[in-house]
Amino acid sequence: MKSFFPLFGVIIIIASLSNRTATAGSPNSSSKPLQLSGPLGFIENKGQFFDENLKPRTDLLYLFERKGMKVQLMQNRISYELYTMQDDNNRFDESKGVPHYNELDPEDRPTPKLRYESSRVDVEFIGANPNPEITAEEMMPDYLNYYLTYAPKNNIKEVRQYNKITYKNLYPNIDLVFIATQDQKPKTSVSYDFLVHPGGNVKDIQYRYHGGNNQILYSSGNIETGTAQGKITEMIPESYLKNELGRKVLPVDVHFSLNKNIIGFTTGSYDKKQALVIDPMLVWATYCGGDSSEEGRGLGTDSLGNVALIGRSNSTNNIATTGAFQTQLAGNVDIILEKYDSAGRRLWGTYYGGTEDDHGRGLVSNKINNWYLGCHANSDGLATPGAYREHYAGGLGDDGLLAYFSIDGFIIFATYYGGTDDETIRRLTIDRDENVIMVGYTFSDTGIATPGVYQTQWKGNADLCLSKWSPDGKLIWGSYLGGTEEDHGRSVTVDKNDNIYVNGSTASPGIATPGVSRTTLADKQDYLLGAFTSAGQIIWVSYWGGAVEDRGRGVFVDSSSKYVYFTGYSASDTGVATPGAYQEHWVAGYDLHREPYHDMVLMKWTLDGHIVWSSYLGGAFDDRGRAITMIGDNEIYISGSTESPDTMSTPNGFQTVWGGSGDMFLEIWDSNGRRNYGTYFGGKGDEDNLALAIDDKHQNIYLVGTASSAGLGTPGTAQVDFGGDDDVMLVKIQVHAPATPPVAAFSYTNVPCTATDVLFSNNSSNADIYSWNFGDDSTSTLTSPIHTYDSAGNYTVTLISTNSTIGLSDTTVVIITVVSTPLFATVTPQGVTTFCHGQSVVLAANTGFDYSYRWKNGPVFISGATSSTYTATETGDYKVVITAAAGCSAISTIVHVEVMPGPTAYILEGATVGFCEGDSVVLTANADTVTYKWLNNNAEVPGATSAMLTVSATGIYAVVEMNSSGCSDTSLALMVSENPQATVNLGMDTTICDTASLTLDAGSGYRSYLWSTGASSQAIVVSAGNNYWVQVTDSNGCSGTDSIKVAVSICSGIADILNGSSFNIYPNPANGHFILSLSNATNEHIKVQLENILSQVVMDIYEGESGKNFTREVNASQLPSGVYNVKISMGNESLIRKLILDK
Repeated sequence: MKSFFPLFGVIIIIASLSNRTATAGSPNSSSKPLQLSGPLGFIENKGQFFDENLKPRTDLLYLFERKGMKVQLMQNRISYELYTMQDDNNRFDESKGVPHYNELDPEDRPTPKLRYESSRVDVEFIGANPNPEITAEEMMPDYLNYYLTYAPKNNIKEVRQYNKITYKNLYPNIDLVFIATQDQKPKTSVSYDFLVHPGGNVKDIQYRYHGGNNQILYSSGNIETGTAQGKITEMIPESYLKNELGRKVLPVDVHFSLNKNIIGFTTGSYDKKQALVIDPMLVWATYCGGDSSEEGRGLGTDSLGNVALIGRSNSTNNIATTGAFQTQLAGNVDIILEKYDSAGRRLWGTYYGGTEDDHGRGLVSNKINNWYLGCHANSDGLATPGAYREHYAGGLGDDGLLAYFSIDGFIIFATYYGGTDDETIRRLTIDRDENVIMVGYTFSDTGIATPGVYQTQWKGNADLCLSKWSPDGKLIWGSYLGGTEEDHGRSVTVDKNDNIYVNGSTASPGIATPGVSRTTLADKQDYLLGAFTSAGQIIWVSYWGGAVEDRGRGVFVDSSSKYVYFTGYSASDTGVATPGAYQEHWVAGYDLHREPYHDMVLMKWTLDGHIVWSSYLGGAFDDRGRAITMIGDNEIYISGSTESPDTMSTPNGFQTVWGGSGDMFLEIWDSNGRRNYGTYFGGKGDEDNLALAIDDKHQNIYLVGTASSAGLGTPGTAQVDFGGDDDVMLVKIQVHAPATPPVAAFSYTNVPCTATDVLFSNNSSNADIYSWNFGDDSTSTLTSPIHTYDSAGNYTVTLISTNSTIGLSDTTVVIITVVSTPLFATVTPQGVTTFCHGQSVVLAANTGFDYSYRWKNGPVFISGATSSTYTATETGDYKVVITAAAGCSAISTIVHVEVMPGPTAYILEGATVGFCEGDSVVLTANADTVTYKWLNNNAEVPGATSAMLTVSATGIYAVVEMNSSGCSDTSLALMVSENPQATVNLGMDTTICDTASLTLDAGSGYRSYLWSTGASSQAIVVSAGNNYWVQVTDSNGCSGTDSIKVAVSICSGIADILNGSSFNIYPNPANGHFILSLSNATNEHIKVQLENILSQVVMDIYEGESGKNFTREVNASQLPSGVYNVKISMGNESLIRKLILDK
């Protein structure tokens, strides 16, 4: 991917005055201002520019001019020129402290006497290409004609302006691009980009200033240099990678570096992952107003990303939408309730009021996205039947009014609240149980408090009133808070334990509780700060303020419920700010009547009533903090209204220049009291902010108030143009924005049953708002709409997909073909339709948008067969009935499925069979088929095609049988195993004495025995010489045979009598084992030894008592084959017998 690395710099000019008027008759030089209207870009030099000595400026290539500044572009350098126009007839009267000029009627004011003053700063690019290629792009459609009396060529025609000037390869692979902004709002007017292409090195960029005060400061990440007319501030609001399409894909961390007055850049890693960047920017702004006057008083957001405002209006148009709850203005002033989506498009709007004056103040949504309204009304008839209080109490002023509206803007319930005097409701909120807490102030001594609360009695004048209501509009409790003077409640919030915090103002002494930060009233009006339990009992109340006037407005508890923050405004020069605050002192300023102006105040308190820090923020004119909210524990957002032209913005604000008269402002501070961001919002007229809200899901900030300036609405919103008089102004500001832009994409399908219906399927990504143009002057904002065209044909369809959070859109354009599409039904087999039993075929119907299916076999619908496919396993005539969303149906033609019966294959021998080693077994298949195929271990046995198979090898056998229809079946597997032959061992041939007998034993564990003698026992006893054999059969039916030759010998030296005993050795010869037998012996002590032919003892066999009969089995297998002597000693006699070991 081809990537760029732009460093985006913005030049901010802060000058003492901002007039831009040329002295009559002055030469049109590059050092004097031009009197031009309309958009201005970079003006090309065709010979019309001269210096103060009327010499042609041949070095000047392009000139850019806006209010108070000029930018001159030369071949290898640039210049910034700051200028002011002073009117010597509009000077300050030091004795009065105000301009005497402004006190005069317009027709009595003298003709302006202008004096032009300027300063210039040149920028030198160190080590740069001295002759870069310079290109001009984005030419404006208009042109300029000059008539110069002092020029050699008087008429210079068709001088063009351009939005973009590029210095190509100013450094190797680095371009410098200047861009003229055409925003009609008072914002920065020129910016420049460094585009670092692959191969470029950011560290190559180095430049220095010449001129001004020759001092360069690095402050808060910005570069500043001063002149007599003001200062130049350079900042980097963002830096990012972009792809070959020019789209931002990744933010990159970039900072200025300053070394011996040489400016450069340092960068972070290029491969950082996407991140949220706190860089607030205006997303959209919309008016809401008609032919008279409106005021936006309150704001709320819901969980769906929508925003609603509440206020008042006396316009008869542009307020209510068709079908709204109340479509007509009922009295002089009515409450208005307006709901917008996240893109600033109005969803609905309604009046709510009677024949008198009624005002909307507070607004909050609940979990189901319905809306609670906090109002005060002078009209009867606004409550609903069965409400807590159904009628206006009458008397001298308004009653409080709590109303509950549905998600689509219709009333659910409403109730009055108050006594016979005047009530004003200011704000409301909800707790964890969605009980409503409402705050304001009252002059009534009845109809407010309930028994058991903190203060049940009205003390006099105006008292703060605080009430808690159930979700269905029943009063839970109400309480006063105040003394004998005026005490106002202005805002309310709750913590995570449902404790309640209020902010307001008081002139009453003696209402603070012990132990708080300030227990005594300073003077006049102080901040009234307090906390209540959820049951209406006081936790603490504290004053705060100085000797003049201090007014509390907004209150908010951080997300951890550790601290509570208050905002408002003060004209007191003491008693407000804490040591070390961002702004410790009130900036002195007075109106024409010598009344002091206010500064905004922001305070942080503990939840038990102790100040942590407090700070002013303001200039020499009126600055009022109105509302406050937070993101988490460390991002504090404050909004309000300002008349100070040089204080309420920071260099990174989206509007750094005061619009004029009064502007809205937005501030961002952290929990330590540090200011991070400030911006104006407004035009030349008067704008006043009254409320602030946050979209918790997307973390966007909304401001609402009034506006009298034109040109503030943004395209695509509900009301772009100013309605006249005062309009409501609703503003959306992006706080945290992802870097991924939206991508627009869609597909389409012609819808059956209708002539020209088309279904559009939205395939966009990273978007939440959609705008369709169907190419026939019809539009839609649905995600995936169905559109009906008047006739078939080709249409150009445009989809704009917008990410409302980041304010970016993407557009795709597709030419579609609209055709008349009747409904039809077809069935396509996904295989053969004639097959054997046990097989199947998938039948597939044609598909379409919102089709439903029912399959039939013959005349009967198949139970549960309602998908677009059906798997047929039985013979039948299949068809499908398709019904489209429009209601029409179609039935397919028949698809015949034939299922043929197959054989049932099995092997008669069962599941297992065995044969003896060297033998075989015959396997037999059932005989009801045509052909056979035998398998061994899933491999075909060659030539095995009959019903019988002779098997002489182990394996897993099966038979495949096929009938005359070609259907086959495979039998269950049969395991064939080979069993070993049985083994039996009778020993070696032997000789016995003629007086002895011999037992022949075939061994145990056999199923049967057969001896040569005809015996069937395991063992037989023989005494005659003969060849004996035995046949044994094991449990598998396998047999084994062995034989032995028995000889009989007269024991003349073999079986001698020793002391009347008979002694035998057998077998002899022996294979290593032999038996000694002594019978009919007297019980004597005997000793038996085995000697070799050298009469050496090689084994002691036995020594001990013989008993009458003695038998001993001897194991001599460890001795080598040969001739040995068995020596037997009994008493005093011994006998030696020969033994042959033949192994």
